Amino acid sequence: MTETRSGRGWLVNRLAATGLGVRLIGIMLALFLTSVTLGVMGYVELRALGDSARSVGDVSVSRLFAINDMENALSDHEIAAERSVLEDDPFERQDLHDAQRMASSAFGQALLRLKTFGLSSEEKRIVAEIQRDWDGYLDNFRLADRFADDGRFEEAKEHFEIGAEQMAAALTAKITDITTLTRADTAVALDRQDTIVEQSLRLIVVTLAAAGGLALGAAIWVLRRLSLPLIALNEALRRLLAGDDTVRLPDFGTERNELSTLSHSAHALRDSIVETRRLAAEMKTQRALLSETVENMPAGLCMFDETGKLLVANAMFWSFFGMPKELTSGQGSVMLDRLLTQVGCRMTAARPGGGAAFASRMKALITQGGSDSASWELDDGRHVLLQVQPVPGGWMMIASDISDRVDQEEQALHMARHDTLTGLPNRRAFADSIDYAIATADPNRPAAILFVDLDRFKHVNDTLGHAAGDKLLRHVSERLQGAVREGDTVARFGGDEFAVIQIGQQQPDSALGLGDRIIDLLSQPFRIDGRLADIGASVGIALAPEHGDRAETIMSRADIALYAAKSAGRGQCLLFDTDMLDRQNALIKLEADLKRAIELDQFSMLFQPLVNLDTGRITGAEALLRWRHPTRGLVPPAEFVPMAEELGLIVPLGALVLRMACTEAAAWPDRLNVAVNLSPVQFRRHDIVGDVVAALKSSGLPPARLVLEITEGVLLEDTDDVKDKLITLKGMGVRISLDDFGTGYSSLRYLRIFSFDKVKIDASFVQEIDSDLGGAAVVRAVCMLCGSMGIDVVAEGIETREQLLQVMEAGCNEAQGYLLGRPLAREDFLEIEGRSAAGVFPGLGVEESPDLPSAMRSAQAG
Repeated sequence: MTETRSGRGWLVNRLAATGLGVRLIGIMLALFLTSVTLGVMGYVELRALGDSARSVGDVSVSRLFAINDMENALSDHEIAAERSVLEDDPFERQDLHDAQRMASSAFGQALLRLKTFGLSSEEKRIVAEIQRDWDGYLDNFRLADRFADDGRFEEAKEHFEIGAEQMAAALTAKITDITTLTRADTAVALDRQDTIVEQSLRLIVVTLAAAGGLALGAAIWVLRRLSLPLIALNEALRRLLAGDDTVRLPDFGTERNELSTLSHSAHALRDSIVETRRLAAEMKTQRALLSETVENMPAGLCMFDETGKLLVANAMFWSFFGMPKELTSGQGSVMLDRLLTQVGCRMTAARPGGGAAFASRMKALITQGGSDSASWELDDGRHVLLQVQPVPGGWMMIASDISDRVDQEEQALHMARHDTLTGLPNRRAFADSIDYAIATADPNRPAAILFVDLDRFKHVNDTLGHAAGDKLLRHVSERLQGAVREGDTVARFGGDEFAVIQIGQQQPDSALGLGDRIIDLLSQPFRIDGRLADIGASVGIALAPEHGDRAETIMSRADIALYAAKSAGRGQCLLFDTDMLDRQNALIKLEADLKRAIELDQFSMLFQPLVNLDTGRITGAEALLRWRHPTRGLVPPAEFVPMAEELGLIVPLGALVLRMACTEAAAWPDRLNVAVNLSPVQFRRHDIVGDVVAALKSSGLPPARLVLEITEGVLLEDTDDVKDKLITLKGMGVRISLDDFGTGYSSLRYLRIFSFDKVKIDASFVQEIDSDLGGAAVVRAVCMLCGSMGIDVVAEGIETREQLLQVMEAGCNEAQGYLLGRPLAREDFLEIEGRSAAGVFPGLGVEESPDLPSAMRSAQAG
């Protein structure tokens, strides 16, 4: 130990003596200072490296994220927009609009983020162009969307494909440009990192040489923890930028330091680049699909730039117009003037100027920057719809074959103006023909308008069926066309109404002759499916312009003449005159007064007695409606009841009669009944059962005291509905009487198909009973038949004592007529009913009583 200490002391003394110790200390100090200096410099370099990493992570990558968000938002908006302009479901369109608004908002936010980064002047210019193109893309889409909102989906689609998608393509190009610049900035940052890495390596080498083992340890640490990872990351990024999307970036762990930050940024950069390339590939595929779609679309398409040079034309366009090969093989050299001239050669002279007019019109339109959509006819008979409109940087022309649509429109126009059953012009075409006849008529030979209405056509429909009725109408149209001269017009208005225009003849004799000829032709039997059909016709005539200078007026005059002919007994041909118009106006006034009378309750009720011929007592009365007009006075039922039936007013009027009659009868003695006449119209068009129930309920009249009188017109159609209504009424206890028996077609048949309570023999038989043996026999036969069936028989129209005796002898149960009592007010009726109950025979008196049956005499004696 002593030797060691003495040895060390010697060495120190030697170094101190020779100055080596000071040098060694100086060298050590210098090495230390050098190490510290190099360490500080290394620290600075590492800080610069970290700043560079943060620059890549915070700026470049964030910018790439913003660009990527813009690309995604543009793609989402474009997909939703393309679907929305084709979608007709309003709810689906609303969902697509919501998606578009989200995509638009995302694009705007990404663009705002991009603007917040430090951008170069070139980058700012590109960002401004992106903003402008984005606004243009939205404007084009909104216009297409408005087309879709209006239901013009084809126009919306075309505008979107041509306008919005081109703007989207321009946007994509600008986004690609800003991406390229950002990548360039990223590459610069990576180069800077490379420089820093190289400097760090040199410092490490110097530090290793100067600091020895300490530097070697530091170098090993730097190499393992910094240099090698950075080299690996740098190599991976170089491969990524070279196009290798499969490269895997090194993972620096989860520790929060510069390397982990750089690693995170590098991974984000890789994801952004890979996604950008994927989107670019999809865009390329979509462009290819768009190109394929344009090439195979069913319409012809061509586009020109601003100089008039052809940019694109699909195969359909060339084949549509049969272009020569020298045009189709050199699209890039084809100019607008030449193509328009070639297309114009295919146009016919259907439009003024033909092909020359087309070429000049298109050139003027393009020069003015306008748009046009017009149909043209080609020389091969096809119809083409040409749409020309400006697009960014030029013009676009779309040609669509609309031949089928034109044919359909012409067919629809023909159907709109012609009767589908007979092929004759309809009312609309006939009115136009009248206007033409008026405009071109010779003053000395006016046009004649004949309205023809078939008589008994409904009977043919009811007996032979509607199919036979249709065949009959076709045969009628053939006879009418055979009855007129060339140049005359035959039309059908519908139903059994026809019309004729006769021109160039002396009038009115020629028209009257034609009308008589038509009546004669249509009165001859028609053979329909082996069966004969007999009809007739009535004709009304008006002359133009004598009876009017407008189609509406002439047709109204002819209709008035036709109505007069039908009113005169049918089978008539009448020429319009002013008296007919006066009568028509009077009927119109009567119609208005009738409607007002129902509203103001201007009706009253009279009652005509019904007498039981076995007892001589009044059993009830028939309720008869009377209209007391404030200026017309008492209007006979024969004037207003037919009109009420024709207008459908008989329904409310009939309900009113039921209520009035039931209300009056409810105040009479219980032994008296009230009879009410019902119209066939009430059965066909209304709930007659409901009206009867309502009248009985409101009045309190027992159903058994109500007698409903119907004519054979109610049963003529022999429908289940009518039978069901009659059965329902009879089931309620209401009594049913068949009125005017013997005047119809099948009276006996009706007695078999329905159980009536009463049958009223028509007055025409009763009035001839004392002078016509046949009439008396009919009355006796009816009484015998009805007696066997348990049906009471009522004789109408008793006006003489002899008639009364005859119907009593024939076996009638009741009688009614002026001899027994005229229609009376309520008070007068109740007065004679009281006298009848006291034994006075209505209308005769006790001393004038005829020779009565024993039952009646005993009743009177009592």
